Amino acid sequence: MILPVPPPHHPNTPRSPILLLLTLSCTPHANHTLWRQVPYDDIAATCDLANETGGHPLAPNGDLSLSADCAALLGDAFGVDWSDFDEEPHNIHDPDSALESVLGGLLLSIGASGVTIDEALTADAPSTLSDQLTGLAAREGLSGGDEMGRLWYEHLSRAFHTIQYKPELDALAYFGGNQLVIGDVGNTISDDPAILPIADNAMPFLEVAVILLHESGHNVYGGHTDCPNNDGRCDASREGAYGVGVWWGHLWLQANLDSLEWYTCDDAAERVESSCAVIIDDDGWAACEVSALRERCWAILVDDDR
Repeated sequence: MILPVPPPHHPNTPRSPILLLLTLSCTPHANHTLWRQVPYDDIAATCDLANETGGHPLAPNGDLSLSADCAALLGDAFGVDWSDFDEEPHNIHDPDSALESVLGGLLLSIGASGVTIDEALTADAPSTLSDQLTGLAAREGLSGGDEMGRLWYEHLSRAFHTIQYKPELDALAYFGGNQLVIGDVGNTISDDPAILPIADNAMPFLEVAVILLHESGHNVYGGHTDCPNNDGRCDASREGAYGVGVWWGHLWLQANLDSLEWYTCDDAAERVESSCAVIIDDDGWAACEVSALRERCWAILVDDDR
């Protein structure tokens, strides 16, 4: 039996379109006994996570490929309600629907990233998240030199026991009671949300991965707090769900942005920047110094000789 998820509540809708996209409701986390974890090694083999290059699965333009078998296994691992999305497992290359974006975002989150556990769980990481992940790594027998994607899988699969689709949500996603409810990320707004809707394109995998890590952060930190002047929902510091998404995006981009096209890099950096904008006091957090990151993205455009 799937417990019902209450509708998201936004007593103060943010004025900024970016903040509107990022306002995600949540309830305190809970553990259900229905969860059944799929072994990471099974996903690694089926989804070719240990690919021949040893690198991440994302193409420079932001695409990646999932086989139908990989999509099915990810669906098992995270409790995807296929009927809710009106889809069945199929091959995926570039995102064409909300579910394709989510499955690709999950694959990207748990795949190779060039970041080890020791490199991810530094003093600059959100401390409560770091403490939980350190304990989880110990329980799973992982060492500091292991790929961080493996630990992100253990974290995400414990957060998301079911994934459902409610396109009428007034947010991109909602997390509560180990349920992830996806809004219409398959018909979203990108780049300049004030003037440039592109309704035929689903949200890119890299941006969705940041959102998924944000949502998983509610399983660590619970809900948001009011923004100043009651302008939407924020986190007081990096110790919150926004900080989890920011930290994943920061780590991934720092390690891999040179392999991307400038626009793939810049869109993802903008997603991180938007999340930082709703952290009330980032206290000079390096992960929120996104302007330097975006300059590196633009340098790809200037210097790219690929």
